[in-house]
Amino acid sequence: QGSYDLTDRVTLTGGVRHTRDEKQFVVVQQAFLWESLGVPRPDDIDVSDSQASWEVSVNYALTDQSSMYGRVSSGFRAQTIQGRDVAFGEAPSVAEPETITSYEAGYKADLAGDRLRINLGVFSYQVDDMQLSVIGGASNPNQVINAAKGEAVGFEVDVQWLVTDNLLVSGGFAFNDTEIKDPNLFTAPCGSGLCTVLDPVNPNNPAQVSVDGNPFPRAPETTYNLEIRYGAPVGNNSEIYFLTDWVWYGEINMPLYEAVEFKTKDQFEGGLRIGYRNNDSGWEVAAFGRNITDEDNVLGFIDFSNNTGFVNEPSVWGIEANYEFGD
Repeated sequence: QGSYDLTDRVTLTGGVRHTRDEKQFVVVQQAFLWESLGVPRPDDIDVSDSQASWEVSVNYALTDQSSMYGRVSSGFRAQTIQGRDVAFGEAPSVAEPETITSYEAGYKADLAGDRLRINLGVFSYQVDDMQLSVIGGASNPNQVINAAKGEAVGFEVDVQWLVTDNLLVSGGFAFNDTEIKDPNLFTAPCGSGLCTVLDPVNPNNPAQVSVDGNPFPRAPETTYNLEIRYGAPVGNNSEIYFLTDWVWYGEINMPLYEAVEFKTKDQFEGGLRIGYRNNDSGWEVAAFGRNITDEDNVLGFIDFSNNTGFVNEPSVWGIEANYEFGD
């Protein structure tokens, strides 16, 4: 990778990377149950691939405190092997390599006498041969597959505002519109039969539904975050501080297929921290709380025999002490 100053304010950067990835999967011992039933031990799997990735970016300094940038890049993920199903008498699965081409443009600035920092970025990317996981359904498999394409567009905004010398407010917003694009990709919905599936049924297999046009699994469409920190000086080089941080998530679709019961929306979680820090001695003591409003946020799902969601930890309160060694 290298950079070249085209002018005093315009910098061109380019780079290339060559990757060779090798993976091997070996079943050393088959489960005794499968041996007694005559289920053969899966063959060893050896996969490898080589790819070149690249990037080109331009940065334009509008002023000494602000700049705009544009970037085009590619990336590569080698084959993925999933072997959990071997424990259930099935063969492991292999997903072919995926590649990504992404486009990004943005604006960065330090304003108001360096008391206000703004970062704005817009992006678009396409993943070819996108690797996905199929989990659950009536047979409860855990397999890796490929979709023809995955596409996403969105933007992100981050702001840091030093309101006073003691008060810092930070926040951000992200929008992410994702879509799986493969008219020939189907998967089994919930094995319990208790979920309300929203996808069209595969005309050649009524036990499967199409996932073409669905969002990426577990990818929130919108995300908000907010952090407020106030520090009051004590003595020459110490402070008492207060910190609270919050995050909100928009709609999230959990599995590959879409079902009413496996969507979440408007989940949030907040934290709190009050502490004392002595920069001379390196000691810090703080009381903290996580998930202080005791929210039940769904983090994942199980759908093969019933409609089950597992959630985050409940409210956690505690006290901690830290000590930094050295300068």
